[in-house]
Amino acid sequence: HVLCSSARRTRETVELMRKAVPSLPQPDVSETLYHASPGALKLHLTHLPADCGCALLIGHEPGLSAFLRSFGGSTAAPECRRAYDHLPTAAMAVLEADIGDWGELGTDGTEFVAFVTPRELME
Repeated sequence: HVLCSSARRTRETVELMRKAVPSLPQPDVSETLYHASPGALKLHLTHLPADCGCALLIGHEPGLSAFLRSFGGSTAAPECRRAYDHLPTAAMAVLEADIGDWGELGTDGTEFVAFVTPRELME
């Protein structure tokens, strides 16, 4: 599943991604993801269907970095924790959750495992 803010820029981003990865599903575009709080981001994820094994969330700052802080905290690797201050445009963060259903998503059993910026991908 792809969850995407209704902002023009995020919709353009997901369309560029779909050109590069044609198997990427059509996004679920939502106005409530536009400048959403960490709680609103989590709420969207907890409503994903149980058979969804992976989700892509395309949103905005400062909600995304605060969302990552709420899951990673001080246990995340230093290269991930740098995302807590600011996510540059088109940066990507990866969380892994040991859950049976998206409704169980919480800080326990969720780990912030990777973070990369566009500049780092180009190097």
